[in-house]
Order: sequence, then structure tokens, then C-alpha cells
Amino acid sequence: MYAYPVFRRQSASSTKLLMAPSEEARALSNTVSGRAKPKEEVLAEATNFVTGHGGDPADRLLVLAHCQLQFGMFQGQRFRWLLENSLGYAVYLLHSISKETVQANPLSANKQLFQEFTSQITEMTVELEKFSRKQEMQKKAKDTGDQGYLMVEFGDFKGRSMKEVYEDQSQKAQALINYLKTADARPNTNMAIFKTYVLKRRAAASILPSSASTSTGRPPAPSTSAVPPPAPSTSSASPAGFQSGAWKPATVKSLLARGNLSPSQLVKKLLSPVKLSPALQLTSPRPSKPRQLFPSDSAEIDDEEMVSAAAQCEAQLNTALAATVPRDACADPPPAALLHQPSAELPSHWKDQLPPYQHEWIRHTLFKANPRTGKPELVSPLKLWWYPPQPALIHTQPPASPDHFFCRPLFLWMPQKMWLFPLVCVRPACGKHRLTAAGVYRTVQKVLDIDGWYDLATEYLECKQCSKKYPAWSEDILGQLDVGHRSKFPALLTYRYSCGIRVLRMMRERTMGNSVTQLYKKLQE
Repeated sequence: MYAYPVFRRQSASSTKLLMAPSEEARALSNTVSGRAKPKEEVLAEATNFVTGHGGDPADRLLVLAHCQLQFGMFQGQRFRWLLENSLGYAVYLLHSISKETVQANPLSANKQLFQEFTSQITEMTVELEKFSRKQEMQKKAKDTGDQGYLMVEFGDFKGRSMKEVYEDQSQKAQALINYLKTADARPNTNMAIFKTYVLKRRAAASILPSSASTSTGRPPAPSTSAVPPPAPSTSSASPAGFQSGAWKPATVKSLLARGNLSPSQLVKKLLSPVKLSPALQLTSPRPSKPRQLFPSDSAEIDDEEMVSAAAQCEAQLNTALAATVPRDACADPPPAALLHQPSAELPSHWKDQLPPYQHEWIRHTLFKANPRTGKPELVSPLKLWWYPPQPALIHTQPPASPDHFFCRPLFLWMPQKMWLFPLVCVRPACGKHRLTAAGVYRTVQKVLDIDGWYDLATEYLECKQCSKKYPAWSEDILGQLDVGHRSKFPALLTYRYSCGIRVLRMMRERTMGNSVTQLYKKLQE
């Protein structure tokens, strides 16, 4: 008997929980509801149930896990059963309960018991936060009418708003946006909604530049000379914002609204001559002299006037920039040392266990530096097998070191961290107290396989009640796993030596009177 629910997952190695109801839950979803039982009666029934099945009635979490629901479509089922068979519905109930006011009746008391149980389940806390944030984003999108506030529910950007991902200039985000433009998304899915939003934003971005250029054009002022003015046409419109030899602040703000130009680029844009479109060049005569941004009575502009004009333009730019751009956006870029954080170092005890040629690729592949403490921590998501980078097939010059020719794979065994198994302490005095993570184990085993060697590392688990620690490859831990996950462990370990399962299978050929010489020769090959 156990208290902590075993959640359903998409696959054995996946960390994503299944929210949809199980087949058993679908069959029970039409049960008839009845009157809620008092809190004392519910706890007494759960205590008797735990005692009758050999559990500890003093374990509060175990008793709460076997309390019966007195509300909802699964009334009569136990709390732990609901989390294991219909996690999405459980999160919905918990979100609704958190908004209700506590009342003095059996129904409200049962909801508080359910809330007490789920508050001790880490996965429920995480899923409730995701669901609450999703509801807030949906409400904001409904109130504003902007789909960009909806949550992205797939991929590496899961949990962020569609607007935030679309405006992210990182290479990975832009690759996702480009993929969504032509993606074949199923209707009414989150990907289909995101694709619609991306196409709308792309269409609006293509319309804005042309409409802005036509709306800001102004007709030229009438000439005071004796020469008759030219016939009015659209080709004689002056450049945007150009009037009386100065740029208006509105034009500066329109350039700032683009958001993709730095201050120095904006100044260069403002000071550069206006280029005519091909259509204007065909209908208007080519000017005999270069077009001037700041016209004056004289044919030439000396250096002092150019400096004065640039200063005036810079002042207008700074004024508009201060009103629209945060101060941090114009700050100097951080030093290169801050942009390129050093890679995490290997744990000190692993350095002593692993050969030197294994250090470099393992610390770059398996570990990252904590941004706050700088200490090494494991990357996410984790997997069982980790392979070193392969050397190049052709070398134009001798390699600097032969180490990368001798690198070997690493097998990482972390059943609790990868699959969240409810592993417990095996000491009878602890009453099957649940084990918690205590970092990585200090020892790294070197395992013999058919085609070479590989390293085997594991996690350290600790019982907070008796302070006993277990490496995850010990028989006390392996014996608690189901057959499917237990079979993924690839080796037989002893105190000094370790051997892979594939080598052990070759030992079946040895019979009475048959020495291990044949096996030894095969392994040498």
C-alpha cells in the first residue's frame, strides 16, 4: 500500500503527465452522486481501509490518499485513484476549490481534505500553477480580443504567451515561427490557433510599411519664383516628415516604432538622402544635383551647418528615444565574460573516478552551471545513454590530442529523477518512508561490455527519517521497480568489478568442465 500516486506518462522515459482520463475513469464517469458524508465518517472509513490492507493508520498522507470523494463525477473513488486516472479533472477541481469559501458542511470539509492531500503532491502543485496561469491568459485574451495572450502548449516554449514567442528574436523562436507558417496543424488545436496568430501578424506587418509611406506624404509648397509650378502628381510628393528643412519628431517616433534599429542606425537613417522609388524615378526628371536633406539659400552647405543639423537631429532623437525606449535598452552591452558564462565543472568526486579524457565531454554534455550559485547541476531532460562526440573521419592535420579517440559512453541511472518513482526506505522501523534525492552518487562504475567499456553513474537517495542513504543501483532500490523499468538497468555490479548484461548472456554457453577461456577470447576480439 502506498500514498504517493503513480502518474500516467506519455512514455516510460517521458516527464509529461497524461491529463486525459483513463479507460477505467471513462467507464466510471456516469456514476450517480449522493449526499456527502461527514468528515469524521470519511476519515474513519479511510483509516479502517488502510489498517485492513496492512498500512500504517498513523501516516496522515496514507489515510488522506484513501479518503473517498464526496463530490464530482467520480464520487466514491479515493483521492489517489483520481490523480492516477483523471489528472486533468483533478486539477480542474482543485482550481475551483481554491476559489471557494470554506463552509461548515460535509461537502466543504471533504473538499478541504482533498486540498490537504494534493498540497503534498509536487506534481499537482506544478500542474495547478500551469492551469491557473492558462486561465488568466485566456481571460486576458478574451477581454482584450488579442489571441497573442493565449498560452503556447507545446514545444520548448510551452507556458509562454504566443505574442511573447512571436516577438522573441532568438534563433529557435524564429525557426518555430517560420515552421508554423506552412505547418499542417490539426483544426482546433493549440498549434492551429498559434499558426492563425502568426499568419495574422505577418499579414499586418506586410501592410503597415506601405500604408505608412502613403499616409505621411505631403504636397510641396507652392513656388514663389516666376517659373510656373509643375502639374500636380503623386510623384512630386515630398519625403515623409520633410518640411522647412527639418525632420519632425513624429517621423522620428515612427522610425522608433519599428523596434529593429539601434540609436546610431536611426541617426544614419535620418541623415541619409531620401531615395526615390523606381516608379517616381520614371515619372520625375533626374535632378541635376544630389538631393539635400537640409536646403538653404546657398548651393553648398559648409561643415558648421552640417554639424548643427546633425546636432538638431540627434537632440530630437534623444527626446523621442527617452520617451519610448527603456534606459536599459540603450546601455552599453555587457562584457564578453558575462555573455559567455563558463561551463559547469564536474563534481569533485567524479573527477577522481573518471579518466581525464572523459572530463571534458561529460561536463559540457551532462552538466550546466546554476545561474545563481554557479554550482554544477544536471541538464534537462535526462536520458539513460549519453555518448561522446565522435572524432572526424578525415584529419587535414594531426589532432592536438588523442583523447577523443578513447572516450566511452556513460549510462545515467536515476529512476526517481527521471520517472518519479515513489521509492521508500526498506528499514521496518521507518514504515516505508519515502526517499528523497540527495544528489549524484560519488562512485562511477566502469562496466565491461561486448564491444568495449562504458561508465555507469547513479543518483543518491536518502531517508529523512532514519538518515540512511541508498545508491539507486542497489538491490534495495532495483527491487522496488516494475519489470519494465528494472530491465532497463544494463549491468551486474559487484564491489570491485562490473559486467554488462550482454556479457552475462554469453556465459550461458559455459557448461560443466568448460572453462571461461572461450569467453575470454571472444571478448578480446
